[in-house]
Amino acid sequence: MRIFLIRHGDARGSLTEEGKDQIARTADFLKSLVLDVSNTVLLTSAEKRAVESAKIIQQALGLTMISEVSWLTPNTLEDRPLQSLRHFATAHAELGGIIAVSHMYEIEHILDGV
Repeated sequence: MRIFLIRHGDARGSLTEEGKDQIARTADFLKSLVLDVSNTVLLTSAEKRAVESAKIIQQALGLTMISEVSWLTPNTLEDRPLQSLRHFATAHAELGGIIAVSHMYEIEHILDGV
């Protein structure tokens, strides 16, 4: 299984034009990897800038759905994103890939534990 941690694009509440371009370039990179989109899940924080970023990736890759998960969202009661990601990956071991769109704090927290 391949796991991709994506920080949302530059935002001022909503994505800026630069933020949209950043995520479009990220989506182009993901497309170049020729992922099996039928076996890849797209997860996102519930925050607007992350959802907007996930939608750009969804459209670029042709993914069918986006799932919002609380453990990718800042200031939630779930302050254990690494453990939550591990649990999700174990429970969905059949997946070929997970793309998770979140925020710098959550991504750093995950990477610090790896």
